[in-house]
Amino acid sequence: MSFKGRGLFQDERAATVVFGTLLIILVTITVVSALALSISVAQKNAMDRQSAIEASESENLKIVSIQPKASDYPLYSSYWDSLNITVLNLDILDSRVSAVSINGNYMMNYFLIDENMEPFLISGTDYPMIFDSRRRAEIPAGKARQIHIGGIHTSENITPGSSSPVNVSLSNFPDKAYSDFSYLVKVYNSTASFNYGSDFTVDENSSILTLLNDSFVPGTNYTVEYTTFLNGNMGPMQVSKNDPITVEIISDRINVYKKMFVPPVPLAEVQYKSELRPNGSVDQYLLFDASGSYDPDSDGFITGYGWAIYNGTGAKVYGFDEGDTPLRGVKVRPALNLLDTPFTIDLEVTDDTGMVSKLSETSGNITIP
Repeated sequence: MSFKGRGLFQDERAATVVFGTLLIILVTITVVSALALSISVAQKNAMDRQSAIEASESENLKIVSIQPKASDYPLYSSYWDSLNITVLNLDILDSRVSAVSINGNYMMNYFLIDENMEPFLISGTDYPMIFDSRRRAEIPAGKARQIHIGGIHTSENITPGSSSPVNVSLSNFPDKAYSDFSYLVKVYNSTASFNYGSDFTVDENSSILTLLNDSFVPGTNYTVEYTTFLNGNMGPMQVSKNDPITVEIISDRINVYKKMFVPPVPLAEVQYKSELRPNGSVDQYLLFDASGSYDPDSDGFITGYGWAIYNGTGAKVYGFDEGDTPLRGVKVRPALNLLDTPFTIDLEVTDDTGMVSKLSETSGNITIP
């Protein structure tokens, strides 16, 4: 008897078994690889989540102080024009600010000031760069930045070439940098300031300043100053000087940092004093005492005292504004002619966070008849 043999690859059943086995091995390898990749991705995601949690927990921003600035315009004299908020990053990683809230109102736009007290500018311009929820302000690790909320102050100089009325093209008008804004304009020089409407007008569409009267002297240099309020920023009548200010900073790690700033309370006492001179005459004087003033913050304290005194003619003898003769201290003995009555006394106190309060804006000035 003889057999006619067939090779392995000639046996269809054997080939099917081998192919099936190889296919099972391939599928198994694919499944194992996919499972390993899935586990690797899951592990990476878990590590990323853990890193994000640790970064969020370790983030440490501190709202150090604020510097409120009063408005220069009489209509808004009882309101703050702007706030500079100093934020310190105590972490080893940089942080970014997602949002800023003032008294519960979120500021859609704000500005950033560096350690040299210079604003970050729009490239090629003198205008501060706008930061918001998309362009987030960075607070570098171990450093502080100031967030500026409120009016932006910019200016330019003009020199009219002819008598009024004359049109002057403005090169730094805010509309050239910001599309959504409201603004206030002042025109002045070293000897005078001028009023919008009666002395000059501005066409915001063409950026043209029109000088209306003969008060403007041809060939004389004048300063045009702009205070610009971006939409969604702090407006000129939003924060009263007498109200507490609550600041909230929200970081991009979803941490919220909050601090309330309460204005200090100015209290003043005026005493008549007599002093015997060596020649036997008696010198009478006034002693002003602000030692009763206090800071309502439990850990706060007053850092500065300034006095303003007006005599019977309304002339300012001492003041706390720029250019005034200063009179500073908790207790002061001003050089006054006691015959120039009545005297009107105002006191300005500043606390360690930068909050300022005046007697005239709280309980009222003191009058000495």
